[in-house]
Amino acid sequence: MKYSATAFHQSRQLNDSELMPPTPGCPFCGSLNRQQVHVLQEKPQVSLFKCSDCMTTSASRLPTPEALNEYYRSYYSSPDFQCRVTFDDTVRFGRHLTKIFGKRLKSSSIRILDFGGGDGSLSIRTAELLIKKGCEKVEITVIDYNKAINVVDLRV
Repeated sequence: MKYSATAFHQSRQLNDSELMPPTPGCPFCGSLNRQQVHVLQEKPQVSLFKCSDCMTTSASRLPTPEALNEYYRSYYSSPDFQCRVTFDDTVRFGRHLTKIFGKRLKSSSIRILDFGGGDGSLSIRTAELLIKKGCEKVEITVIDYNKAINVVDLRV
């Protein structure tokens, strides 16, 4: 049986103590010019905002580090849930990221910090595709909350 993070935690609602304070500005560019596009959770309210300046979307409130640790601890320890990645199509995801970042590639060497809690396969696939587009070296640091930090170095 195949699961996704969304389906696995579909009824999970965070309470106020599990959330950081609301952020007024865009976490990427700092702009206050953001529009609410969706309500992710009603009580306490957590909204999805889109920045009109840099066009990124972000949540109004993020989970606390403790809430994230609990999320990943229960996510990967479930007896019914045995998977290595939460996004089930690494090729499609890698192509998507490569399309976005490949155009902006100004260096022959890049670094990827993967802190998603999976096995690093999304970053590895993206790195392989970036190398095919002309990048000479991709260094990936995978942070697994259950293990020590792993560094993978891919070269042409």
